[in-house]
Amino acid sequence: MSVIFNGATCYPVGNAQLSIVSGKLKVSNIGNTGLDGVTIMVPEGGNGGNNISIQYEDKLYNSQGSLTETLMYKSNEGNIFTAIEKVTKREGDYIFYGYSGFLLPPEKFRLFGDLDGDPVFDDETDNDFNPALPSFLSYIGYGLMALYYGYKLYKEITQAPKITSSEHSIVITYNSQTEEYTYSETYSTDPDPVQLEVIGDQTYTVDTWGIKKSSVIPSSFNVQPQDFAKLKSLTLKAKDFSEFNIESISISPVQITTV
Repeated sequence: MSVIFNGATCYPVGNAQLSIVSGKLKVSNIGNTGLDGVTIMVPEGGNGGNNISIQYEDKLYNSQGSLTETLMYKSNEGNIFTAIEKVTKREGDYIFYGYSGFLLPPEKFRLFGDLDGDPVFDDETDNDFNPALPSFLSYIGYGLMALYYGYKLYKEITQAPKITSSEHSIVITYNSQTEEYTYSETYSTDPDPVQLEVIGDQTYTVDTWGIKKSSVIPSSFNVQPQDFAKLKSLTLKAKDFSEFNIESISISPVQITTV
């Protein structure tokens, strides 16, 4: 049975059960298949669609579990497809973050970390499926494994994580001189400050980290902001813990600016 929470329609996935308890969305009856969770529908909004931000309870990753976030988009022709999948996976004293799949092939993507709003590191590479970058396999249920290319970003090395929010945001910028659109997406997770090791790099203290990607669409493509695929839904599937609570869901319009 679906529920309305913070204005968003939410549907149970697999064997999960949804309820609103003390002002929070409770997702319970989660098994160990990795296929139980919740789908949050995102209103289409205006020309550029909507962004979504999820606020979790503090204890979400204090168990030996994993959470997979899958973003579904709707094309201008009405087709629904997977845009990106993010997995957060706890193993022993470590926690891994990985991303796989993209809506548009980016010309650049960046791994970033900030502290108190100031950049700490910002590593750029040329493509999103670079086989030279570290990758890892993750169990996703029923014996299946998923490969997360290049986005085995960080591991927790000093303390139990307190991941409290996940933000998926899009910004569209139109350059009136070059007549080009820059389409950028940011996926970030915001905990209390922690020390994280960037795989293959060094250790940093950050309170926000994630990925940013961008693609430049020339005027010859004859597209408008409303032609970009719009975020349709966010599905959260959990594994190896029985329930979790979502404290809030925030929907906001995609930013469209002209420079």
